[in-house]
Amino acid sequence: MFTWMKLHPLALLGALALAGVAPAQTDRSGWHAELSTLAHGVRGVVTVVDSDTIRIDNFYYDGQGVDVRIYLATADTQSAFTNGLSVGPDLVGAPYVNASLMMDLPAGETTDDYRAASVWCVAANANFGSGLFEHPRTGWQADL
Repeated sequence: MFTWMKLHPLALLGALALAGVAPAQTDRSGWHAELSTLAHGVRGVVTVVDSDTIRIDNFYYDGQGVDVRIYLATADTQSAFTNGLSVGPDLVGAPYVNASLMMDLPAGETTDDYRAASVWCVAANANFGSGLFEHPRTGWQADL
């Protein structure tokens, strides 16, 4: 026989889920950001592999631009990417067609500190395509 005391924790979790409250999470492995297409045919999905590695799958980019890199930022905004973190090499050159790339964050940086990813043109201060990281199953967006 169930009593209220036995059901109470379950009822609380259910109420939190219905209210849209996400449980605290420190490991963002599997979180992903779908890149919008703003310029140069950019599209793809950026996935958090672990605390200091990201992977980009189904990546398309025409290779044009000057000093174009993957940037991480605290928000999907121009000002956040301007002050964001550069990850990986310059992408200018050969086009990327359905490519997969792995990139390590610089020493001392962690994916937990960022909410968004962009294909960012440093020279023009321009976003070629970006997206917010979301939980892989629920769609919750990362909080800082």
